[in-house]
Amino acid sequence: NTFATASVTELLFPGDVHICTDAFAAAPIEKLGFTGKEPTITIDRNGLFFMPIKDITCPDKVKELSICEKAVCGMGAEELTLPDGKVSIGESAFSDCGNLKKLTISDSAHIGDNAFANCKALEDVTINGSNDIGNYVFSGCSALKNINIDLDEKFNGNNLYRCSSLETINNTDPFNADGSPKPEFLGFIKRNMNNVDDNPLINKYVTYCVKETAKDIIRDSMTDMEKVKAIHDHICGMVSYDTGNEDDLKNHNDASVFLNETTVCDGYSRAMNLLLHEVGIDSCLVHTQTHSWVVVEIGGHYFHVDATWDDGDVVEYDWFLKTDSEIKDDPLHSGWNLICPSPLHAFQCEELPECKEKMGDVNSDGTVDGRDASAVLSSYAKASAGKEPQTDAVLSDMNFDGKTDARDASQLTS
Repeated sequence: NTFATASVTELLFPGDVHICTDAFAAAPIEKLGFTGKEPTITIDRNGLFFMPIKDITCPDKVKELSICEKAVCGMGAEELTLPDGKVSIGESAFSDCGNLKKLTISDSAHIGDNAFANCKALEDVTINGSNDIGNYVFSGCSALKNINIDLDEKFNGNNLYRCSSLETINNTDPFNADGSPKPEFLGFIKRNMNNVDDNPLINKYVTYCVKETAKDIIRDSMTDMEKVKAIHDHICGMVSYDTGNEDDLKNHNDASVFLNETTVCDGYSRAMNLLLHEVGIDSCLVHTQTHSWVVVEIGGHYFHVDATWDDGDVVEYDWFLKTDSEIKDDPLHSGWNLICPSPLHAFQCEELPECKEKMGDVNSDGTVDGRDASAVLSSYAKASAGKEPQTDAVLSDMNFDGKTDARDASQLTS
């Protein structure tokens, strides 16, 4: 509080300086400058917290620059260039700087978590060379349009979380007109963006992967039942469950199954929801506090589908096309709610569908037994003779192959 409430509007430090916590609290500082030959500069936590600083300058090189947690949070400068030298920027150090538009980060800097988070005016970022960059550094920078970076350097993709205007890397659109990633950017995306969610670049990549995957596994001649089964089986074949690493950010985003060999329920369910929508099948994501899966509509019936729990050495169907009452048989599937985790899922319904009709219960008496099997056989016989089938085509299809025949009746009695 050395200069607290002082009427100082301009500060110039011509050498080494250590600004302690709240040293200039409530001072109307608009211009801040550091000069000297490779000075050592330290700004402690809240040292210049929410100062109306419009202009901040640093020498080209420092011996050491240490800006601690929330030290310059909320400043008003429009442009910032970090100097060369030993530079350390603490957690949330420059967060909520509402006027900052352009940022240049020097080589070999350490940038802490959320260092520039929620800088709503930030449009252009340049990261020179190799840097130690934490998590969510630019999270919520909704005006960020371009980031300049060496494509061969490692970059933590989650730093671009909720950068909803990000369209270019190195002032170039990384995608071709047909939506495919340009070769020079594909490697960068695969190496660095498996843990990012909800920005236009990763959303474009996921959209491309969804379309290409759907082309590979779906044929126009398929019934909706066959499409749902094909997507379920394909996702189970793409990845395995990431046991022991459940909390890793790479497992909790739309790109998870397209950029990793392992994932968890969020990865399975998000990919399945997007693929179902791509092939014209209505579905939605549901979750509990610890688990997620999808609800899918086939022929006017709604069912739960949990590809995560069906995945294993052999793909199973223990949690495929289940009713509300059936899915509740396990405590981890109880008390679910709708969730829309990113804009890519905005297509889904806003009300939770009820899943009440049980596979195999073709006579709607609430149980699956020999009477249902007899009805399926009778319906199959009539259909074989060219007559109209009498049982529901979806509820009768016990082996999920898109048609009703004796094999379905056999499965009902097994």
